Amino acid sequence: MIPWAALLRHGPMILAAADMLLARARSSKTEGQTPDSAERLSKLEQSSNESAQLLHDIAKQVHALTAVQKSTAKRAQVAVVLGIAAVALAAGACMLILLS
Repeated sequence: MIPWAALLRHGPMILAAADMLLARARSSKTEGQTPDSAERLSKLEQSSNESAQLLHDIAKQVHALTAVQKSTAKRAQVAVVLGIAAVALAAGACMLILLS
């Protein structure tokens, strides 16, 4: 049940408090005004472009590192094959020495 009598009795105080709250809300809105939306959108777009450029640079660096890693892996594979061939030749030479 709504206490109509209390609402009517305190109505002027409620209206005064609402007016003060509205005035305070309007004054705080004008005091702490942010840059307009076009400027904010421009800054956001610039930030987005900078992030995209950074990601592009990172992708180029990762691609370059991948190419170097593939080259290094190929060289390591050749070195292992040459090492195995050298061990085989050394074993053959040892066998020839032992048999002669």
